[in-house]
Amino acid sequence: KSVDAGAFELYGPMIEESFDCTLTLDCSIDVRGKFYVGMDYAVIVSVEDTCGASDLTSISVGGGTWSNPVAGTSSSTSAYTASFGTPTWGTASDYTVCWAGGASVDADYAVRLGSLGMAGPTGCSNCECYKGKDCTVLLTVHGLSEEQAAR
Repeated sequence: KSVDAGAFELYGPMIEESFDCTLTLDCSIDVRGKFYVGMDYAVIVSVEDTCGASDLTSISVGGGTWSNPVAGTSSSTSAYTASFGTPTWGTASDYTVCWAGGASVDADYAVRLGSLGMAGPTGCSNCECYKGKDCTVLLTVHGLSEEQAAR
């Protein structure tokens, strides 16, 4: 015998996505799904971490207006934006983005939103230059074209 218990609604992101950010530029991600306005949070963690773990690893990115984790902002229940701000220093690398519908501890971020590539310099060779002397600085970069890296 079955009993009709009413409608069932599942809240959260729809699909895993890939996101891109660049050191020294604003980092915001748009997420699609079904959400409660004002109840959605995102955190960027090490690519080795598993969303929902009780000991998520903080990434080595910060400064400027950077904040991690962040509460999302939305004007509808079908999408929200997580604005992490502008990082002024950090490690350009690949990371994982996790989501929580209301969060107070690391384990609440149990849903994997996808991957995030943080573009920028990863190292420098011959980084000492002297005033009045020719100087060549060699940067290694992650996620940037040669043209972007030269800026």
